[in-house]
Amino acid sequence: MANESEEKRQQFLRAAYEVAMPKGGPSSSVHVHEAAKVMGLKVRDEDVQAELTSMIEDLQEQGDAEGWSSTDGRFRLTSQGADKVKGS
Repeated sequence: MANESEEKRQQFLRAAYEVAMPKGGPSSSVHVHEAAKVMGLKVRDEDVQAELTSMIEDLQEQGDAEGWSSTDGRFRLTSQGADKVKGS
């Protein structure tokens, strides 16, 4: 189970990176819905929203994301998070 959640976090990191790059680089602000859309997730589902929030909070704790705000749904990848995407 831990591997599955780690893979989902990596997939979410890649999706956030994909959204951020055209906006000016990996540290550009990303809305959680934008990353979810890249992953093919339906954000209107409460379970999906809870899972995405949990993933972002985990990524922030690990130093891969910063600036998460549940009120506006935005966050940024850190250079560490971007490097993990580039390295995978």
